[in-house]
Amino acid sequence: MLGGSLRPLRGPLSVGFERVELKLTAPPTKEQLEQRLHDKNKYQQRLAKQLLGELAAGRPLPAAYPCPVQVLRFGNDLTMAALAGEVCVDYALRLRREYDGQPIWVASFCNEIAAYVPTERVLAEGGYEGGEAMMYFGWHGPFRPGLEQQIIDTVKRLAK
Repeated sequence: MLGGSLRPLRGPLSVGFERVELKLTAPPTKEQLEQRLHDKNKYQQRLAKQLLGELAAGRPLPAAYPCPVQVLRFGNDLTMAALAGEVCVDYALRLRREYDGQPIWVASFCNEIAAYVPTERVLAEGGYEGGEAMMYFGWHGPFRPGLEQQIIDTVKRLAK
């Protein structure tokens, strides 16, 4: 990039920020969490202990994650989508397709890191990125389908 030609970014600068409620699957019951205390996986045990602590304190387990989405626009020169968490590359690929011909830069690990954020494709595939990694971030389960469109719609709305 540095060997190529650079171009200035002009304004006006506009910034938008919104939290999107990404719904989680139904939380486990207290009995299920108590069973997980004996799981062979120490991370499952640790998560079960943490979640049982929340229940013991009278706090309900979360139904959603309020995911920050931020967009910065430099006039028509560049749109930056700043997404929270470890976002799947599919978001960048999709936004580049949908913003065909318009410069867009999609960044993740922005504002906070609360989970791996899969697309519908990755969520359906399951596995580590599709939901298993949630335990390492302290979440009881994977996201529900629909999160990808919520994030894309929020980026587009904020970019206007």
